[in-house]
Amino acid sequence: LGREPTPEELAKEMDITPEKVLEIQQYAREPISLDQTIGDEGDSQLGDFIEDSEAVVAVDAVSFTLMQDQLTSVLQTLSEREAGVVRLRFGLTDGQPRTLDEIG
Repeated sequence: LGREPTPEELAKEMDITPEKVLEIQQYAREPISLDQTIGDEGDSQLGDFIEDSEAVVAVDAVSFTLMQDQLTSVLQTLSEREAGVVRLRFGLTDGQPRTLDEIG
């Protein structure tokens, strides 16, 4: 279209009345609280259904800690020099992996 469709065009495409389109558009413009209760029981909140992609999942945190412990155990079997090379190569100390040329 190259432009925003009219309520009548949307209504025809969606097989609803233009009044219903306007009502839906009004809801879309009004801010909604994430604390708003939803569902028939009223025991859920809208915010409960929004994923927090930054949240640390407990299983992941435990797995990470266990892996760190295992890695520490393995590194202790190496000589100090070998362990240092592995730490630098894979960035285990500062998060910055280094090339073999940089390590050498």
